[in-house]
Amino acid sequence: MVAWQNTNLDEFWAAGLTRAAPLLSKDGLFLLTDYATVWTVTGIARLHYTIATGAITSKDGAGRHALESFPDRWHRIVDEALRLRRNNSRRSLYRSRRARRRDILAFGHTAIADAHRIFHSRPETPHTA
Repeated sequence: MVAWQNTNLDEFWAAGLTRAAPLLSKDGLFLLTDYATVWTVTGIARLHYTIATGAITSKDGAGRHALESFPDRWHRIVDEALRLRRNNSRRSLYRSRRARRRDILAFGHTAIADAHRIFHSRPETPHTA
């Protein structure tokens, strides 16, 4: 299971981030949406959680994991994703959707790289094979 998650980070998530990098593309514009914020941040965080723990969690649990696992630099984008996921009506933590989009891309790449680091530092077990 964990090996599949590690592969999925590259084949699905990193590839999606690469497609979304140009703002004026279908994927780039999608990343400006509230839905994409929740889907991308919590989706990548869920895989990070599974690679780090061997367990499965919810999107909300993945957000909590990200807050515990990543430096303060990433808390704003994770808190924003959780705010949107929980339908919290308070204002966005970002002044613009473009600034939020930049943090989604940066967090995604950071979380993927960290998940790969964790995966490759694990001793070989049936979960990683």
